[in-house]
Amino acid sequence: MPHIVNLSVFYQQVNEALLTLLSGLVIWIGAYAKMWLTAHAKFLGEQTDAQLAAGLNRALSNGVQIAMHQTDVLEAKYPGVPVQSQITAWAAQYAADHSPAAMQKFGMSPNDLALKALAYLPTPAITDDTTGKTIPAPAQVQVSTLTPAK
Repeated sequence: MPHIVNLSVFYQQVNEALLTLLSGLVIWIGAYAKMWLTAHAKFLGEQTDAQLAAGLNRALSNGVQIAMHQTDVLEAKYPGVPVQSQITAWAAQYAADHSPAAMQKFGMSPNDLALKALAYLPTPAITDDTTGKTIPAPAQVQVSTLTPAK
C-alpha cells in the first residue's frame, strides 16, 4: 500500500507567502510611481507657470507697443494731453484678450495688468521748463531696503 503525503498544506502556505510578497511588491511599486509622478507633476506645473508668465509678459509688451502706435495719433491731435493711462489700459486689455489663462492662474485683474504694463513703457524724456533742454531720465533705478519704522 503506497504512502500518501498531503502537500496541500504546504502549497497553501507557499501561496500565502507568494501573495504577501507580491502584495508588498505592488504596494512598493505604487508608492514609488506616486512619488515619481508627484515630482514630475510639480516640475510640469512650474514649467507651465513659467510658460504662462512668459506669455503674459509677451502679451503686455506687445500691448504696450501697439498702444504706443495708437497714441501717436492722439498726441498729434491733442498735444500736451497725458496718454500714459490710456496706453496702460489698452495694453492691459490686449494682455487680457491674449492671455486669459495666465490672468486666471495668477489671479490678476485688469488693473493689475495695467500696473504691470507701466514697466514696459519707454522711459520718458524729461524737459527742464526753464531752458527747454531735454534731460535724460535715469537709466538704472537703485532699490534699497528701508529701515523699519520706529
